Amino acid sequence: MALFCFPGLSLNGSASGGGFRFLYNLKSSFVASSIYTSLAEADTLIFNSHHWFHILWSLPSLLHRKSYRILLRVDGPLTIARSSHVEFILDFCIFLFAYFFADGLIFQSNWSRTKFCTLFPFLTTKNIVIHNGVSQAIFSPFITKSISFPISIVSASWSPNPNKGFDRLTFLDEHLDFDQFRLSFCGNSPVSFKNIKVYPAMNSSELASFYSTQHIFLQTSYIESCSNALIEAISCGLYPIVPFNSSHPEMIPLYGSLYKTNSEILTTLNNIISNPSLMQSESLTIQASSYNIDKTASLYIDFADSLSPSKKSFVFLKTMLIFFSYSIYHLCIKLKLFTIRFSR
Repeated sequence: MALFCFPGLSLNGSASGGGFRFLYNLKSSFVASSIYTSLAEADTLIFNSHHWFHILWSLPSLLHRKSYRILLRVDGPLTIARSSHVEFILDFCIFLFAYFFADGLIFQSNWSRTKFCTLFPFLTTKNIVIHNGVSQAIFSPFITKSISFPISIVSASWSPNPNKGFDRLTFLDEHLDFDQFRLSFCGNSPVSFKNIKVYPAMNSSELASFYSTQHIFLQTSYIESCSNALIEAISCGLYPIVPFNSSHPEMIPLYGSLYKTNSEILTTLNNIISNPSLMQSESLTIQASSYNIDKTASLYIDFADSLSPSKKSFVFLKTMLIFFSYSIYHLCIKLKLFTIRFSR
């Protein structure tokens, strides 16, 4: 069985943001199974998206000493997720790392894999789709309670990025019937609301406790490779209402509602008012168990065990090429910021 290590990532209980919370939980599952170890003893290294640049120059000496299995967990594509052509350069750096060093790629959703492979059709590295998971010791279905009015809806986002759909929340702030519904937002919002109750970002235990008082989770994000906020809510048994875009449809295969427009959110909520038993379906409990972090960890282990450690050649030259590409990316970002400031 593979012995894992996450080089370059500081993963502890204070990890913020859905992606790093997932990686912390994945590491905890490996530790509980006694398969997480030091860099010297590991035979399998997991790198995350582009969060390896700060240790890029240590790769030549690291890969010279030992042959590792290298897994790369791919995010994005960032070109789409951040709605910027400049981010293609960062996606290209991820592609180079995958092409030069990775023995296996882990995509978080079928949507993410399709989009990334469309950007880089020459990618031949063995890959698999493994959805993220949560600790179900924390996020688990709460005891079914009676439905009372107003019905509680929650939305959440660690990031204030406009692509998280704050315009949709603004629409609901103006048009939702707040006699029938109570809408809350947890996280970091760049806008103020008149009727929506805003709570600051919470740790996992606080968030799970808050979810136990809610009925519906409303996902507003325009683009997600695999939303950890959505998975956490699903795992608590909340009824999910999600956009018909990116990876969202594949995240609710058993139960939930999809929408394309803001008005369809209101239509869906009115349907729930007419049939509140939708929020108490057994399918919600079944779907809640789909994202257990230990199941996810087992899939990581099985995929790693299907790969053989390989000796990497010309590591220094390949590292130089990635460094050069990454430097161009940072230069473009600085030029973009300078242009924005200058235009003001």
